[in-house]
Parts: sequence; C-alpha cells; structure tokens
Amino acid sequence: FSEMKEMRWLAPGLPAGRIIESATLVGARALGLDHRLGSLSPGKDAEIVAVSLPDQVADVEEHLVSGVSVAAVSWAQSH
Repeated sequence: FSEMKEMRWLAPGLPAGRIIESATLVGARALGLDHRLGSLSPGKDAEIVAVSLPDQVADVEEHLVSGVSVAAVSWAQSH
C-alpha cells in the first residue's frame, strides 16, 4: 500500500483504479506472470488481503491508494 500511496503523490490525476491495476495485473504482466497472477480469475494463484474501512469512506479505490495502516490489513486464505 505504501507504493500505491507514493504513486498517488507522484501522479495525483491518475485514477485510483489504474494505480491498483498497475500494482497488480500490470506488475504481473511485466514479470511475464500474468497467466497465473495479477487478477482474481479462475485458475490463477491468489493472495488476498482484507482491509478494514472507516465508516466515512465513499471511494474504496481512492482509500486504498491513499495509504492503509498495517493494523487495517489482514490476510485471507486463498486455498
């Protein structure tokens, strides 16, 4: 999440969804691993995190790229 926060700071006009896509699917594609990583699709490997959101959050994507505290993140089992 800290890398996405940095990207938000560097490119404030970039939509939050594009920053998240860059951190997931685009990163996997750059490594040649998009056939098995980078998106939640049948047959792909997944590591899923759950993020606790404050009540006042209106835009989840924007919240995720604005910096999420470690205490708000937990891992979900993918198997």
